[in-house]
Amino acid sequence: MLHDVYIIGKMIPQGSTLSSTSEIYTQWSLQAYLNRYFYISLDDSERNNTYLIVDKSTNPSSVRAHYTIIPIATIKYNIYKYSEG
Repeated sequence: MLHDVYIIGKMIPQGSTLSSTSEIYTQWSLQAYLNRYFYISLDDSERNNTYLIVDKSTNPSSVRAHYTIIPIATIKYNIYKYSEG
């Protein structure tokens, strides 16, 4: 998890809010690490934040519309970026 937190923290701007699934939202250690080290928050509402975090086991076809995967070297999580259209 920490491996991914540091990679995500280098890529996502400080102070950002990541959309997430409810399963990821309740991973309190992930929330704590992202917030403590990079001031990044998680949001499990249906809001379309700029970035979305999902577990790598999630079927890509089930990811919300208008999100495109960002190819980064994470182990446990995939990061997607919102792009209208």
